[in-house]
Amino acid sequence: MYADEVWTGIEYQVAAHLIYAGHLAEGLALVRAVRDRYDGRRRNPWNEVECGSHYARALSSWSLLLALSGFSISAPEGRLGFAPRVSAQDFRCFFSTGTGWGSFRQRVEGKRTFSAALEVRHGKVEIRRLSLKNEPAWAGASVARFEAPGLTDRPTVRLRGEGLEVDLGRPIALAEGQKLELQLTPEARRPA
Repeated sequence: MYADEVWTGIEYQVAAHLIYAGHLAEGLALVRAVRDRYDGRRRNPWNEVECGSHYARALSSWSLLLALSGFSISAPEGRLGFAPRVSAQDFRCFFSTGTGWGSFRQRVEGKRTFSAALEVRHGKVEIRRLSLKNEPAWAGASVARFEAPGLTDRPTVRLRGEGLEVDLGRPIALAEGQKLELQLTPEARRPA
């Protein structure tokens, strides 16, 4: 009975799973197909009809934000993570936690600098660790510069799985309008 129906919510879910599995082009092609159908000329871009108008399944499109940004959170560990799958050299995205929301930005300039900024726009966000994608092979990186309200000790960086983990040493609460900014520098190679 459903063979001829198109469910955008399922399409978004499959697209997000393709992106998580490393099939970025295929995932984005699915999203493009949905957006082409709901382009504003033939169908309303703000109402992806499935079992009725404004059906909730289309909210699975939010999973694309998580898949493309690589956003992860562990409140008990005080860890936020980002592993962009698009535009990793100059990336910016929205993020949301249970207590606040804001924006994240990262810039990578070859093997010279890796900078990241987390800005809270509403509420508060508690953080102790910031996990970043290891771009490109920054395993021996150290913190060259950092700014965060109430943080005086220099954070440490270590390789964790395929990513980098910046440990602030203790939890801090970023309130509305506050930022955490840091710049990493590659470790100087020692002669063998």
